[in-house]
Amino acid sequence: MQRTIIQEHSDHMLLRIEFIGLAKLSTHNSAAYHATAAQQKQSHLLSMICGGISRGFLAPFGQAVVQPVTDRDSLRAPAHEWDPDQHAARLQARADQAAMWDKEMQFKAAKKAKQKKSGIHVVKV
Repeated sequence: MQRTIIQEHSDHMLLRIEFIGLAKLSTHNSAAYHATAAQQKQSHLLSMICGGISRGFLAPFGQAVVQPVTDRDSLRAPAHEWDPDQHAARLQARADQAAMWDKEMQFKAAKKAKQKKSGIHVVKV
């Protein structure tokens, strides 16, 4: 049996290796940001299905007429009503967290200024 040896130029080989790397990068990116149905949580799948049924995208047992999806925003719209009380609670929680963070930063700045004034040098390892 005779073996055929194919010689390839080094530039072509580097280009081929870069293409393979690009293909692997694209595959991993797709897997990271677009999970399959088997990889998603049951609660997420259930909410998507229920939301699709409530908006008429999925016809229950062929009883309703399926509305065509015209854009991605209408597909991603929440199926539940907007709760203003819950929104206000979230805004308040964010404001409280921002206030605590500002207080922490002021404390750290005062501590740093006190250490600088007293001549204490703290070395972080």
